[in-house]
Amino acid sequence: MRVYLAGPYGSRDKLRTYADLVRAADCEVTSSWLDEDHDITPGTEGAAADLSDEVVLAHARMDLNDVVRSDLLILFTAAFVGIEGGGGRHVETGWALAHGVPIIVVGQPENVFHRMTDAVTVCPTMGEAIAQLRARVAIQPLFDVRRCRVCSCTDDNACRAGCFWVEADLCSECVDGVGQASA
Repeated sequence: MRVYLAGPYGSRDKLRTYADLVRAADCEVTSSWLDEDHDITPGTEGAAADLSDEVVLAHARMDLNDVVRSDLLILFTAAFVGIEGGGGRHVETGWALAHGVPIIVVGQPENVFHRMTDAVTVCPTMGEAIAQLRARVAIQPLFDVRRCRVCSCTDDNACRAGCFWVEADLCSECVDGVGQASA
């Protein structure tokens, strides 16, 4: 199972330890933002005013793509990690909801979307979140559903205009968005 971890950017080091717990539950962590190595400063948090528009755009697109290629998003609330942050985690949560990626919220809900019981499970502790994750892994299908890395379409839920696979994880409708398909 592929899992995206969302939380305040300033909690990156703390979330790295939670990523280890997720990996120990036999899951892949897709949150590439956890691998970034630049210093966390007021200029790299929130709107990241110290970073160029090109760098910010690349990070934002990478994060959204990481969410879409996940089977589950685990959101760590500001109160749970003790850091408020700029709110990017809320965009990632909305992106997950829009693409049908289920969510586990760790901590108390921060907004009404965290209480959407048809798509969101709230766990007050990390231990309960890992138990939820292990239960989901145990009932995971024997095969992975093929999903486009850009739009999240599947064989059973194709793009509205119709599409076909040009790569293992890229549909024909999204090729222009990422450039030419690899040979």
